[in-house]
Amino acid sequence: MVLSNPAYAHLIRDEAKAFDKQALLRVKQGLIPDLRKLKKNIFFYNNPYREPEFYKIQWQPIIDKIISISIKNKKNKVLEIGCGTGFLSLELARNGLDVTGIDVSPASINIAELSKKKNKIKSNFGKLNYHVMDAAKELLKEKYDIIIFFRSLHHFPYFEELFKNLIKMSNKNTQLIICEPVRSNFSIMSMHLATLTRYALETWIPY
Repeated sequence: MVLSNPAYAHLIRDEAKAFDKQALLRVKQGLIPDLRKLKKNIFFYNNPYREPEFYKIQWQPIIDKIISISIKNKKNKVLEIGCGTGFLSLELARNGLDVTGIDVSPASINIAELSKKKNKIKSNFGKLNYHVMDAAKELLKEKYDIIIFFRSLHHFPYFEELFKNLIKMSNKNTQLIICEPVRSNFSIMSMHLATLTRYALETWIPY
């Protein structure tokens, strides 16, 4: 089995270290992984964390759609795979859902746990648990009604093994939500225009 190969274990360790480094740097530079506390931060370049208006334009419609699908049944148990620092898992739990977020990055999960502890929105809060694990190689005992990959599926090199595990963690009516960046839809001209706009304008609001 390819996942028992030492080369795969090395690959996952490197992936975890890379994301640990990224998560810790982002926090050092002012990242607050809470969508309700977004504020301008010019450290982030191609990222909605740079400017709250970027989030409203780029991510909010997608995240609102994910939440609306997930809360159709308040009893839904939700699994987010590749949850990173937990901003989406936290928001799902704030909508009354039983949420589990998993990631291979221990630093990211530690940051997510800290953000959970700092959460002051207790009304309608469901459940929220985090685990450091590789979904392609490890299983949780629970069965989930909703399984989410938010910009994370492309990090998994072996889909067959991953989806075998997903089936084991699914029930008869589990819904799979996948949101992936599709960079091939953007042209070089789009990139230049976005860059010029970001440098030229303090904010998009007045223009």
